[in-house]
Amino acid sequence: MLSRVVGLQASEKLETKLKQVGVFEVLVSELEAVKELRNNAAHTWTKGATMSYPAPSSIRGRFETVFPILKVIYTEVRSL
Repeated sequence: MLSRVVGLQASEKLETKLKQVGVFEVLVSELEAVKELRNNAAHTWTKGATMSYPAPSSIRGRFETVFPILKVIYTEVRSL
């Protein structure tokens, strides 16, 4: 989605910068983990099955890891 807003070339430069700093993999990993948790909660096909969900503190911990990276992305996009 970012490439549609800032363009493909700028988003590739941003991705390269995040990889150089070493946070790109962390960002992708954390967001994929949150996405999987969300999909498991949203798409239940077995009726009557009791679902278990992670504690809010665990999700918040993931977002506390992601938030500084998002601030870097925000700063970079604003400087374009």
